[in-house]
Amino acid sequence: MKHLFNLILALAFSTIALGQEANVAYKVSNYDFNTSHNLKIKTNCEMAELVFIKGGTNKVNIKCTYSAKHADKAIATKELQRHAIRVRKTLNEIFISNYFTIAGGENEPKAKLKIKFEITIPDSVNLDIQNNFGSCKFINVNAKGSLNQDFGKVDISNMNGNIKIKGNLTELNISKFNGSLDIRNKSGDITTTDIKGSLLFIQNANANLTLTNIDNSVNVKLLLNNCQLNCKNINYSKHAMNIESYKQPITQNANLTVEKKGDYYYINTTKTLPGFIIKASHSILNL
Repeated sequence: MKHLFNLILALAFSTIALGQEANVAYKVSNYDFNTSHNLKIKTNCEMAELVFIKGGTNKVNIKCTYSAKHADKAIATKELQRHAIRVRKTLNEIFISNYFTIAGGENEPKAKLKIKFEITIPDSVNLDIQNNFGSCKFINVNAKGSLNQDFGKVDISNMNGNIKIKGNLTELNISKFNGSLDIRNKSGDITTTDIKGSLLFIQNANANLTLTNIDNSVNVKLLLNNCQLNCKNINYSKHAMNIESYKQPITQNANLTVEKKGDYYYINTTKTLPGFIIKASHSILNL
């Protein structure tokens, strides 16, 4: 059952930099859905802020807040109508999308448009998330699925699951993740802290990576091109090391044996332990 209510308000506040009054017209829509077996949440969004939060019930609650800001109150109110929102549920899928309309003869939006979806979910939902030029946050959730986020930012905090992330010019900050994490990014920095579970796979180029507190149980595999990697508080003795660096020497303070053959630098240990594998080209490795 879906309950929808809308509220449009105009807010005014002074903008010192512009030396004039700014106005915000906004609308709030709320949706409540019962969960179903193998429920999937699918999004196709642009320039949206998506926030996923763990809920205390078996319902999915969605709060959508969208706005338009302009110095002219009338323009802000009119431009609010450029937002196009779609939220619907089929048997076992909830679909969320948004876009911005430009009718025939209209110019680009004059107002600053913004949209935020706050999505409260139960445990063990499936995710199929597409969101470009925006941001995604996952806070204390248990989920599995995929996330495609181009030109934006992803923040994950205290999450359990099996997630595949694909990005381009996307910044990722991941803290307290337990499970399997597969990241394929390009030209976006990645920071991970307190990773547990079975897998941490990262493929990246033209970026900075920082890995801190990787649990001994995690199989780590990194494919890097023109990156800088900094590792902190990792017990390499609990991993089977297989590291290959093309053109760049390996910097490390863990008393690991580095060999050089031609243009390649290697670290290899023969152990039956979770792997710590790095294939790097033109990258700086600080272990």
